[in-house]
Amino acid sequence: MGRKPHDAATLWLHGAKSQAHEPTESSIPAARAPKYPRGLPPALRRPFRDMCATLRQRRALTDGDAELVGLYVCLADRRTRALAAVETEGLLITETRFSSNGEPSSRRIKNPHLLIAQESEKQMTAILRDLCLTVATKDKTKPTRARPAEELTDDEAFELWEAQQGENQNDEARRAH
Repeated sequence: MGRKPHDAATLWLHGAKSQAHEPTESSIPAARAPKYPRGLPPALRRPFRDMCATLRQRRALTDGDAELVGLYVCLADRRTRALAAVETEGLLITETRFSSNGEPSSRRIKNPHLLIAQESEKQMTAILRDLCLTVATKDKTKPTRARPAEELTDDEAFELWEAQQGENQNDEARRAH
């Protein structure tokens, strides 16, 4: 059993900060628009961009999310195609089996496309949970920190300094007149 945390007055007296709270911002920098994963069909690029835009809006998109979002989009497409097949064939299909004597018998079985749709839905739900996009997990995500400013080369820094010096001289000339 750990010790009790110090109260705010004791921390202030010692000039310390409490480490009992979690950081409000992730240590991972925000991502730019990720590249499309290899093998992603062109028809799925729009849903991929939409999902990335949703994550970026929540400040939860990182560089490592591209493959996971790509997998989610492929699973959503697979689920859509499987449900379309279930619509045309029905929930139950008739299957003909042959006995050991060679006599045919027909049975009604669950449509295999329905199983594909259900498996895709399970995996999609897990991915949404991992990306913190469900109702239960939306508050668990920490916003990504702002991307650090790009470092300027020496030449760029000198050009920027010259431009600022020129502006300062123009301001002084205006004030003098």
